[in-house]
Amino acid sequence: MSMNTTSNFYEDMVSFPDFKDANDNIHYQQAPAGTWIVLSDVKGSTRAIEAGRYRDVNTIGAATIVAIQNAMPEKAFPYVFGGDGATALIPDENKADVERELD
Repeated sequence: MSMNTTSNFYEDMVSFPDFKDANDNIHYQQAPAGTWIVLSDVKGSTRAIEAGRYRDVNTIGAATIVAIQNAMPEKAFPYVFGGDGATALIPDENKADVERELD
């Protein structure tokens, strides 16, 4: 599948119903040109988790996803929550709004 625009690349993706298909390359594609990867990492998370502050670390890590959603309230976007941070893919047209929200 080829993406022609970045605006709705995530909404246009076709899902697959069976987890066993997760390794099938047909379900994967390059991120379209004009998208940005947003990465966050909670500074000091290892020490905080060792000190029993796992929930605090998770909350701060999830805040990246919430901030991006606040900046793009009408748009779905792919993300991965890593516990002490997150990774997301956003269209160029929303970059400035996301930067403002994360600042």
